Amino acid sequence: MGIRPQDLIVADGDGVVRVPRELVDDVLRSALEIEEREREQTRYILESGSLRDGLAKHNRI
Repeated sequence: MGIRPQDLIVADGDGVVRVPRELVDDVLRSALEIEEREREQTRYILESGSLRDGLAKHNRI
């Protein structure tokens, strides 16, 4: 799999990801949705004071 012009390359301490240019919008939309769900989960955990309840309510880590 090669890298093409306008592909999105994202790298951090955990690794590198290549997103084909035709999927950038879909991947960005999905990432923003995940980020919002994680924000909601964090708020719930902080408000309830319970990590266990927060994980159970959102059914995810």
